[in-house]
Amino acid sequence: MPSGRLWAWKSGCKVSVAIIVNPRAGHDVRRLIAPAHNVSDQEKVGIIRRVLVALDALSVSEIWLMPDDAGISHKALSGCHLHSKLRWLAIPIHGVPDDTRMAAKAAVKEGVRVLVTLGGDGTNRLVVREAEQTPIVPISTGTNNAFPVMMDGTLAGLAAGLVAEGYVKAQKAVRVRPKLEVRINGQSPDIALVDVMATDDTFVASRAIWEWAQWREAVVLAPQVPVIGVASMVVALQGFEETGAPGMHFLFGPGKDTVMAPISPGLIGKIPIVSANRIVPETPITFEKWRGSLALDGEREYMISPKQSVSVRLLADGVRIIDIWRCFNEAARSKVWTRLADFTL
Repeated sequence: MPSGRLWAWKSGCKVSVAIIVNPRAGHDVRRLIAPAHNVSDQEKVGIIRRVLVALDALSVSEIWLMPDDAGISHKALSGCHLHSKLRWLAIPIHGVPDDTRMAAKAAVKEGVRVLVTLGGDGTNRLVVREAEQTPIVPISTGTNNAFPVMMDGTLAGLAAGLVAEGYVKAQKAVRVRPKLEVRINGQSPDIALVDVMATDDTFVASRAIWEWAQWREAVVLAPQVPVIGVASMVVALQGFEETGAPGMHFLFGPGKDTVMAPISPGLIGKIPIVSANRIVPETPITFEKWRGSLALDGEREYMISPKQSVSVRLLADGVRIIDIWRCFNEAARSKVWTRLADFTL
């Protein structure tokens, strides 16, 4: 058996993983109105380094990195001595959210087998728009995170490498989560991973939403764990996914109930609700006509006039993510770790 690396396990084709980092994640305006955690650039650098070490330990052939205007990925490479080939995604850097989307699109074009993301709900929404069938390992570095998961970069890198290399079959480790399809005037859809919110705000400004007095209507997916943000209201009213309900449609304002929920880190609100109904998969929900903004996953994206129609539909066949628990359990069941230990890394 060859020493040094795991080439004996290779199929002969290049295996690649891409790491996509949003340098703006974890720095939004909510830190000015609540004691939210600030995820520093240095912390992101450390996470990427740990992902790189894990991928290299599993002999991933190529690791694609997203260039960013804060130089986070470049800093992560400092002092790293890797056997894997490092490559840069060929995208222009403008320091805007669309950089993330373009990086995901470029990675898919290069044929990567797994995407590792560093960001919040908004970051992952942009990645998912381009990911197609490519599974994702989402590491939480944002503010309100109902989609990505808080995990060490070492574990994230190992999970990504196990699936990319085929040590763990994707069908054993990948979990499909629903997403929301959003249409304005019936045009080509956008998506959301957590919630779609209609607000009375007539400007985009900081993009992040937290003032519930401005909320009008929302469709919110049920989270799988306790979360902070709009999705916390679903937990407050119906619990978690085991209830069988995929999410809820809210109308806000004085009326039926008032629900207390953590809207942002360190910010607990008492939200007046006119109605809260469970949503039905594949059945469109048409929002009431209004003038204001439409927020997707906690960030204002569109200005809406009363002449426009907005509809939201839950799609069960949504996002493919690598479940760390499933991945590691399957690796243990298949004796992957002991077989890997037979090689000199």
